[in-house]
Amino acid sequence: MLFYDNDYGKNDGAFVECKFCGKPRYQQHKIGASSKNQVPVKSMFYFPIIPRLQRMYASKETTAEMTWHHHNRSSNGVLRHPCDGEAWKHFDRVHPDFAIEPRNVRLGLCSDGFNPYVQASNIPYSCWPVIVTSYNLPQDMCMSKPYMFLTCLIPGPCNPKVGIDVYLEPLIDDLKKLWSGILTYDISRRQNFIMRAMLMWTINDFPAYGMLFLRNEHAFRRNRNAFKKGEVDMEDAPPYLTGTEVWNRVNGYPKVTQNGAPPRIDGYGEWHNWTKKSIFWDLPYWKDNLLRHNLDLMHIEKNFFDNIFNTVMNVSGKSKDNEKAQMDLGLYCRRKDLELKTHSNGKMFKPKANYTLSVDQSKQVYHWLKDLRMPDGYSSNLSRCVDVNRGKVIRMKSDDCHVFMGYAKRSVKNKARVEGSICASYLHKETTHFCSHHFKNFMLTQQRNRNEVDIEIERTTLSVFDQAGRHSGRESTHWLSDEELRSAHVHVLINCNEVQPYLE
Repeated sequence: MLFYDNDYGKNDGAFVECKFCGKPRYQQHKIGASSKNQVPVKSMFYFPIIPRLQRMYASKETTAEMTWHHHNRSSNGVLRHPCDGEAWKHFDRVHPDFAIEPRNVRLGLCSDGFNPYVQASNIPYSCWPVIVTSYNLPQDMCMSKPYMFLTCLIPGPCNPKVGIDVYLEPLIDDLKKLWSGILTYDISRRQNFIMRAMLMWTINDFPAYGMLFLRNEHAFRRNRNAFKKGEVDMEDAPPYLTGTEVWNRVNGYPKVTQNGAPPRIDGYGEWHNWTKKSIFWDLPYWKDNLLRHNLDLMHIEKNFFDNIFNTVMNVSGKSKDNEKAQMDLGLYCRRKDLELKTHSNGKMFKPKANYTLSVDQSKQVYHWLKDLRMPDGYSSNLSRCVDVNRGKVIRMKSDDCHVFMGYAKRSVKNKARVEGSICASYLHKETTHFCSHHFKNFMLTQQRNRNEVDIEIERTTLSVFDQAGRHSGRESTHWLSDEELRSAHVHVLINCNEVQPYLE
């Protein structure tokens, strides 16, 4: 449980032990030690979201951008921004009183665990930042780091699992206040207004895989050997349920914040997979959202790539083709060539699969990645992610949320107080960014974006040579052969706008 009071009937701030399990709130003092300063067993950092949303209307740099969605809707049916999607429009139809004020805020929430230590330790550790972003902003702002607000930092060392609702309780309280409305000053109009906000959806990765199904005619469904031995899987996807139908199903289920860790609900695994009533249902509008949970596609792609790459490269400890998996093959699949074999001495060994690379082949791949060069801005520097000696690919980026996590990991200065280090660094960055709005007109140096190139290029008669750029890798001299010169000549001609009329 969380020891705090709120405006909705929770008065647990004075408790000294958990009302569900009876565990103490504070650490026990050593014999002879002073009991004046009590140390909690576990602490969570929470950054209130309300004053930060109010701050978006207190700066001239951001207040105009907060109504961008209202003036820049797509007119040709192309989905460029969440405001062009059906979920946004559906909510506007259900709650026209909310949609009539373009300054009302639409939010998205995502969370994922990560190991905050740069170097992996022997003891697994995972802390969970909860990040909220505003979709009122343009595409290039709403998913940038300054506007990805860290609200909660759930402490480790373990995955909170169903208990994550306990840590989200202060955030849900703020979201309920925002739905009722908060008095806010708009500096662009020089007036106060009632700002409201709603949570559009959460963003998930692997848990959402349960909602993905193959089409009925897919060949994998009828494969009796590679997946389930002797079985054909023709199970249909679950029916689509409206928000009201889902609410009617979960309304009577236990809540973690009221009942502690809930017991297994009757019928679990048979006709339903509910383990609790999520705290998001405390939001009065949650059942009206057309799309309550989103797939984090870039995160899924990265995890999918990691699993395939580590399996094909046969990375120790990372490959999914391990001994336990091969022990299950004999029970579930007809893949005799991949099952564990027995040595003459009675010990079991894993046969090499035909899809895994040898040590020499793996080194060739790692060397190729090490030397790979991409166009500027196309991707991160992959050569820095490759450790040829240890045979690993690490720190590959996937999306902005994980870029934020990478920043959080680098901000850990005190390894004994991991969460405190991350929060102190984040608070410093957020404060500095907001204060910079008031000094932007007095900056002596021009701000530059990453990979921005300032090169004076002599104008030519052909458009193909009027492109700004810079060379990649170490500079070298190469004399073209006659064949290479002809190929380059043809390439230049077919990529010139001036030549296109003669090619058509």
